Amino acid sequence: MVRAAGLFGLWLVLTGSLAPADLAMGAVAAGIGAWASMRLLPAPPLLRWAALWRLPGQMLVAGTDVAWRAVTLRIAPGLVPYRPKLEGAERDAFLAVSALMPGTVPAAPGAIHAIDTTAPVAAQMAAEEARYTRG
Repeated sequence: MVRAAGLFGLWLVLTGSLAPADLAMGAVAAGIGAWASMRLLPAPPLLRWAALWRLPGQMLVAGTDVAWRAVTLRIAPGLVPYRPKLEGAERDAFLAVSALMPGTVPAAPGAIHAIDTTAPVAAQMAAEEARYTRG
């Protein structure tokens, strides 16, 4: 139901029309889109809402940190080995959230691309995973 409401809201923003025919078409499109998205990508068993509330702050810190490192040339990019303890959809959700940590992006199974490999990236990832699992 949440996906359908989100898709319907997106429909309203994109069309900008409140005509009955457009609303009816939007409702049908949102229903079909929600059904298809649930078939292709079901909701994870445990959605970590607490992690989602930290996202805006993490995005601001990450963007500022990466910009500062790029301007001051404090970069040593590379892959850092890290394998999360979580599995399945939980792991995927954690890796998506962890991409907002300053200078890190999940790059491959068991590896994180870091803008500064001299930083304790694996320890930071482990701490973030512990915070994520606590909710």
